[in-house]
Amino acid sequence: MLQKSDTPILNVLSLFSEKGIQVSFIVPTETGLEKSIIDAISPLRKHLKEKRLHDYDEQSQGTEYKKIIKAYFVEKNELVETKASLYRPVTKNGDPRIWFYNLNTYANAYNLLALVIDSGGIYVINASRSEILASAKKESSPLFNLLNSEEVSKSPAAEELLVRLKDVSSKGFIKSKYTGDTAVGAMLLEMLGISVYDMNKGPDFKGIEIKAHRRSMTGGKARTRITLFSQIPDWKISKLKSGTQILDKYGYWVEESGKRKLYVTVRSQTPNPQGLYFEVDYENDWLKNLSKNISLGQDPEDVVNWRLDVLRNRLLEKHRETFFVGANVRKSDGFEHFHYVDAEYTRKPIVQNLDYLIDQGIVTMDYTLSEKPSGAAKDHGYLFKMHQGNFNLLLPRVEKYNL
Repeated sequence: MLQKSDTPILNVLSLFSEKGIQVSFIVPTETGLEKSIIDAISPLRKHLKEKRLHDYDEQSQGTEYKKIIKAYFVEKNELVETKASLYRPVTKNGDPRIWFYNLNTYANAYNLLALVIDSGGIYVINASRSEILASAKKESSPLFNLLNSEEVSKSPAAEELLVRLKDVSSKGFIKSKYTGDTAVGAMLLEMLGISVYDMNKGPDFKGIEIKAHRRSMTGGKARTRITLFSQIPDWKISKLKSGTQILDKYGYWVEESGKRKLYVTVRSQTPNPQGLYFEVDYENDWLKNLSKNISLGQDPEDVVNWRLDVLRNRLLEKHRETFFVGANVRKSDGFEHFHYVDAEYTRKPIVQNLDYLIDQGIVTMDYTLSEKPSGAAKDHGYLFKMHQGNFNLLLPRVEKYNL
């Protein structure tokens, strides 16, 4: 239903993410407003549970088990108190529902409603009303206060790593011992005294992930996607049960090597040349990789699935704290030389945003499968990536440093 919103979700998500504020979204339909019913989709349910405000899993079906909690409509100059009704009907499977009293006076059908939750209740922000979003810049406004309620600071380990990064930067251009896309990161780890062979096993320095990238020739960020993490599909809930089966069905022949490969990007909404695309299943909390041939009018076919909670945990494991380090590059005698010149420090990723960003095609996944001599697939990773320019949607920036 989020796809039917009358307001782009990404700009709104950015407003909250840059401040480190977790937010959930709902979009009421005409029928929902008429019948006072809105589906409480998986991200909202998890948000409520994490904030210890309500757990739908422990709620019985029926109106007698309905829970009423405080809620507020955020206007540009005031909070209007209302109530939220959380319940599971006796019909169907007791699909979780939510309703805000007098919502019809605050929102229209297909408005994008952003929900901020804390122990005091649920704050409803109508993101389709420009005057409310504009109030974020007014210090006395309710929205300004909500956006500035969190404070993110550096850890002692981050302070120590920053000193080391500045020392590496002071050495100027460093001749790389490595080649390929990962050379810029591998060389930085070596200069920091960190084993390059452990770079894919977890955070690099006392729980902090270090991601290096080449800056563009003009001094800005290169327009390349950066890997957030790698995670294999959950074969137990997938139609295809291995990388070999994926390669057999969707791989292509490479004349130079005489082998099959599958090096392609998968994103939501738009099938790639192999017909592969993502769909976020909010009800089951799954990420589904589907396939269809649009030109043939083909119905979607299941390929493989991931459990979204596994992907969120993987993101949190890799990026609880992260330094993104930029390097200027020059080539001499056939070798790259790196000068590490700036860094961005992020902390406390807003993991729930991962669902929305996959759904919007901002976070993508690369298959990197190639054929072994035996015919089986060699897996180089199922790489979940995004452009660094969008990191603020997922990883709140604490500080940027010129090294």
